[in-house]
Amino acid sequence: MFVAIFQKLPRLSMLQLLSEIETSEDPGISIYIPAGSAESEIKSILSIVSKEEMVSGILNQIVTSHTGAVLFWGEHYKYLILPPFSIIEKVIYQDYCTGPLFTLLNKDLIVALVLVRLGNYAIGVFQKETLISCKVGTGIIHSRHKKGGSSSQRYARHRDKQIEYFFSRICTHIQEQLNPVHKSIDFLYYGGEKFTIRLFRAQCAFLKEFDNRAADVLLNVRDPRQASLKSAIREVWASNIISWQEREEITDI
Repeated sequence: MFVAIFQKLPRLSMLQLLSEIETSEDPGISIYIPAGSAESEIKSILSIVSKEEMVSGILNQIVTSHTGAVLFWGEHYKYLILPPFSIIEKVIYQDYCTGPLFTLLNKDLIVALVLVRLGNYAIGVFQKETLISCKVGTGIIHSRHKKGGSSSQRYARHRDKQIEYFFSRICTHIQEQLNPVHKSIDFLYYGGEKFTIRLFRAQCAFLKEFDNRAADVLLNVRDPRQASLKSAIREVWASNIISWQEREEITDI
């Protein structure tokens, strides 16, 4: 019986695993599946694996992946990898071929991070995982007024003004950080609370220039700080993987 194990590996750990797979003498195959591939096509590709219970278990993972998937399958190594950036070309190798994924994880990409929660923000520009520049700050946003009446309405208008001013400041700092490398930025990732990010993007017109480079994933950041930037960029470069280990079935006697 095979048991699936779900993990998230940072970039360096993923590279070490790829080196281990590449040097293995165990016969296997490698399947590169681009994002957006049709479900029927993925099923056809996975039929090479021939383990129906495993194919059905990973099909949805591949179909819903924004970046595609890589499957290494052999006697010893059985891995499905959902990389941080897109697989472009569908290829099937009759051995362990880690080269394309290794190259993807070593790309010298420029990534911008915009992390926002009401009261805190962090903006960072990274070359691969190295921080090039950043701006971190806070703003005064009063909590919601719980009482009703006219005073509550005045309080709500005052709070809206605070949020508008806070967003305006962040937008200015984003332009300062991103303009020097505007054309070089490969991806922009947002992090924070979903509703806040949506409001902020609507107010900051400058960010529309990056819509075609904005990642589909919203980073889960509770407290935007400089330390949050460093942990968030590790999250950006991490790969989700599923591995299978064979375990003996326990039968009742």
